[in-house]
Amino acid sequence: MTISSPIRLTPEFQRYDWGTRDTITRLLELAPPTGDAPVAELWMGDHPSLPSRLATAMDDCTDLRALVTRHPEAILGPHHEALHDRLPYLFKVLSAGQALSVQVHPSKAQAEAGYATENAAGIPVDAPQRNYRDDNHKPELLMALTEFDAMAGFRQPAVVAALLDKLDSPAVQGWAARLRQHGLSALGELYETLLTLSPEQCSALLTPILAALPESEDYQWVQRLHDHYGDDVGVLFPLLLNRFHLEPGQAIVLAAGVPHAYLQGTGLEVMASSDNVLRGGLTRKHMDVPELLRITNLTPDSVQPQNGTTEAGITTYQIPFDDFQLALLDLTPETTMTLGDSGSAELLLQISGHSRIADETLHRGQIMLLPATLGTVTVSGEGRLARVTTRLAGN
Repeated sequence: MTISSPIRLTPEFQRYDWGTRDTITRLLELAPPTGDAPVAELWMGDHPSLPSRLATAMDDCTDLRALVTRHPEAILGPHHEALHDRLPYLFKVLSAGQALSVQVHPSKAQAEAGYATENAAGIPVDAPQRNYRDDNHKPELLMALTEFDAMAGFRQPAVVAALLDKLDSPAVQGWAARLRQHGLSALGELYETLLTLSPEQCSALLTPILAALPESEDYQWVQRLHDHYGDDVGVLFPLLLNRFHLEPGQAIVLAAGVPHAYLQGTGLEVMASSDNVLRGGLTRKHMDVPELLRITNLTPDSVQPQNGTTEAGITTYQIPFDDFQLALLDLTPETTMTLGDSGSAELLLQISGHSRIADETLHRGQIMLLPATLGTVTVSGEGRLARVTTRLAGN
């Protein structure tokens, strides 16, 4: 089957307690979903947990997962089997009113081995104690649409020591001295010690610290996290992990093994299509600490914010993964640009203004998928268009 026109998709929302009331729908001028629960994410893609609905049914298919399954070559291109007949990425708009859990994602090899091991052990894929729900890695990018706070990747041991020095706790002061003397090995030991504290030990550690926190922003994040999560070891992670305040347009890219947590703000998130998450604090969900420690990358300063590179109205980011690429197209009435030349499906989100693509007009907040068989098309208009592609399609 040849699909010779763009495919319009309908927004699908995920509602979690850490979301915001209406930031996503307000920014994108979308009708809010019914109910009072916070809106945390807008999903775009064919992920089985929440595939995008088709604005108009095609060949008796009402969602993108069903359409890709029925016509993989038309949607994904001639390399569809190498893509396992699914989009290799998931595109989201994420809006955090409260901090998400501290997380680490596995590498591809770790995911394949972990998935096979848990399958062999007979652990149901949807079991709460399951670590590996699929065999894929989950690198990701977060690009800020509003001011955005996050923490990701370890600080240098000496920097952690300097932050711990200012806390009123003999135990913490001892760790500061060890960090100065032993560097990275002491940082790994501190990370493991914190993650293996009992609830009683965690409370005893935090009580004197919280009673006399310094005034600077790093310590205030400790207090904010404690206000929401209580005596959770994750409240100390703003002192171990680098903290970033991203301005709109700035992005961070997160590779396998990097501990991170989004703290607050709204942004575009693109990731390899996977559900593999190992949690390490700020959560009431399952934590497999030995496995988390095994896959964590202790390398300091492994995450650096990017401003992106803009050329001829197109902003791109340095993304060292073939699963996904993100480009922002700033359209003006005097310019036209090319889409559909990636060799596979492309996902589009109109962030502002409007665009004209293959006789279709895309307005703010509207979503479109370009199937592989559509081929190359031009886009014109006025505003900003986000484009997600893959480099796994053989081009």
